[in-house]
Amino acid sequence: MTAEVKSVVFDPGDGSAPVTCANGGTPYDSRLAPEQQEDDCWHVYSHPSSRGSFRLRATVTWSATWTGSGETGGVLPELTVTANAAVPVQEVQTVNGSGVPSHRAG
Repeated sequence: MTAEVKSVVFDPGDGSAPVTCANGGTPYDSRLAPEQQEDDCWHVYSHPSSRGSFRLRATVTWSATWTGSGETGGVLPELTVTANAAVPVQEVQTVNGSGVPSHRAG
């Protein structure tokens, strides 16, 4: 049997439109540093949740084929699995400065 992710659709839970990722997006590569990862399927939360977290809902659709002895095989019906997760989103404010004091003559 061979199974593949056909699509991932996730509702980020913050009121924005659901995100659809064909073929499940690009898999995480453990050999690469975080800044080198490919990210073709993502969402940016623009504000923190008043409840402490957003309720993300992800739906994954799988397709599968099978091969048996005597040249038997076929396509199995698609399988769709849905799960929910709490996604904590917090706001962090920073001041970006050079750290070098300015001096004025006069």
